[in-house]
Amino acid sequence: MKDGIPTFLQKKLNDLIELMLTDGVQPSELADNIFLPTYKSVAYQKINEQVIGELTFLEEINSVNTTVRLRYYYSEEKKVTKIEEELHEKVNVIWCRDNTEDRIIQEIYELMTVMYDKEQVVKFINTLPEDLKHKLIKNQSITA
Repeated sequence: MKDGIPTFLQKKLNDLIELMLTDGVQPSELADNIFLPTYKSVAYQKINEQVIGELTFLEEINSVNTTVRLRYYYSEEKKVTKIEEELHEKVNVIWCRDNTEDRIIQEIYELMTVMYDKEQVVKFINTLPEDLKHKLIKNQSITA
């Protein structure tokens, strides 16, 4: 236990802080992949307020060279917001910042409701950045 906060709760808080401070892989880093022999194309486009990077490459799957597309979605703040993989014409979201953030916040909230009284939980919620606070309040139907 560190400063009265159980280690597992501290880890979840650190995960949330790391997510909020991490921008993710940047377009310039991904663009360098075009020099790798298996890459066929790297392209970027801006749609509304998002930049979308699409990387197309060959990957051996079950002894067959298969075309794979990865799409990286960026916010105006240059943060990766979502990563999709297209394989055999099927698109899968392999990472989503909002979903990851929501999951971590939910886990923190659930741990806190077991370990602390409602007043302490509300005090904690009030220390969160406004966007996270609103998400948690909306998802939990609580008042802070």
